[in-house]
Amino acid sequence: MPDEQTLTPYATSLTPVSEEPFRHEGRYAGQADGERYVIRWDGEPEWPRRGRDVGRRPRIVIEAASEEFALRVLETISSASTVFGGGWLDEDGLAVVPLPPDGLDRQAEAALGEWGQGCLGKAARLAAWVLDHESRRAEYAVHRLMVSRSLHSVTSVDMDPSSHHETAERLGQRVGSVRARVERATAIVAAYGAIEELGLDPKCFRDKGEQDTAIPGTDTLKPEIKERMDAKLAEMGISPEDRICWFWRTPDEAYERVKRLPTGLPTPWVDTQPPRDPAQIAADRQRAVEALKAGDEMAVDRLIVLFAEARAADLPPVRDVYLDYPHAISYASWLRSVLGAHSIADQRRAEILSSYHVENVQQLVANLLAVWSGLWKHPPAG
Repeated sequence: MPDEQTLTPYATSLTPVSEEPFRHEGRYAGQADGERYVIRWDGEPEWPRRGRDVGRRPRIVIEAASEEFALRVLETISSASTVFGGGWLDEDGLAVVPLPPDGLDRQAEAALGEWGQGCLGKAARLAAWVLDHESRRAEYAVHRLMVSRSLHSVTSVDMDPSSHHETAERLGQRVGSVRARVERATAIVAAYGAIEELGLDPKCFRDKGEQDTAIPGTDTLKPEIKERMDAKLAEMGISPEDRICWFWRTPDEAYERVKRLPTGLPTPWVDTQPPRDPAQIAADRQRAVEALKAGDEMAVDRLIVLFAEARAADLPPVRDVYLDYPHAISYASWLRSVLGAHSIADQRRAEILSSYHVENVQQLVANLLAVWSGLWKHPPAG
C-alpha cells in the first residue's frame, strides 16, 4: 500500500489557474481496494458578487498513486453530484493530469460547469463514502443514477408545485418522438438498476417459491415483504415512518387502471379545489374586456388572473402524495418492468411515460443514497 509521500497530485485542468490558495477548502483522505487517495476541493465558493468571482468554477485536486485510480475517484465524484441535483463532468472534463511539484498549493479548475458549484463538497464526501464502502454496490448505484440522468432529467425548480402551470405541459405531455420514449423508458431502467444494486428489489424479499409481492387484487405489499424491506431500509437509516414525495401530476391514464398508485399521505400543496368552469371563465373574461374598453385600469389585473385560471382548467391537478419507501420501490419496480424494460414497441402505455415518472424513480434512488451515506437526514412528511 503506498504511503502519503508516494501520492501524486492530479488536477482536472491542464494548468493551475493561479497561485491563490483554496478558499472554503475541503479535504478527505480515504482508502479503496488497497489504494490510498486524498480529495481536496473548493466547492463551496462565496456567492459571486458584482465584479468579483465572476465565472469562477469549483476546483478539485485528487492525490493518488496512479492516474487510473485518480480518474476513478473523479468519475465517482462526477456521478455523485447527480444525487444532489448537480451536473456531471462532460467527456472533456473526465481527465486528470499530474500537477508539477510547485503547483501543489495552486488552484485547479474542475470542468464541472455551473451546476456543480453548489454540490461539489457534498459530491466529494459522498464519493469518498462510496469508495470507502466495503462493497461496490453503492459505487455502481451512483453511476447507474448518473447514466439515468444523462438520458433524461429535469431541474428541481421545475418540480416545485408553484411552477406547475409553467411546466406541466412540458413535463407531463405525451411525446411523439420514439427516441424520446426510449430515452425515458431506459432512464427508468437505469435508475431502477441502482435499487437492484442496493438489494432493495421487492422480489429479493419473497419466500422461496413465492410469486407475488403484493396482496392479490390490491396494490399493497404483503405484510411479511414490507416488514423485511423495512428492516433492510432501517439498516440504511430510513425508518418505516419516513416518506418520499411522489410527483403525481398527469391525467388519469390507462395504466393507472391497471396499476393504481399505492395509498399515501396527501402533500400540503395538493389541489383540493376543482378547476373553475371554462365557460364561466370565458364569460368573466368578456366582462373584463368590456370594462377595460370603458377605461377601467383594474380590468387588466382581472384579465391576467382569468387567463391563468383558464390555463389551470386545462391542466391536470397536482396530486402529489407521500409514499412509504417499500411501496415507492414497489411502484418503481412496476414502472421498470412493465413500461420500461423488455420490448416496448407494442405497448401503447409506454407512450405516456412522462418526465414525472422518470424523476420519481431517480429521486427515490437519490434519497436512498443520500440517507444511507449519512449526508442527509430524512425530514418528517407533511
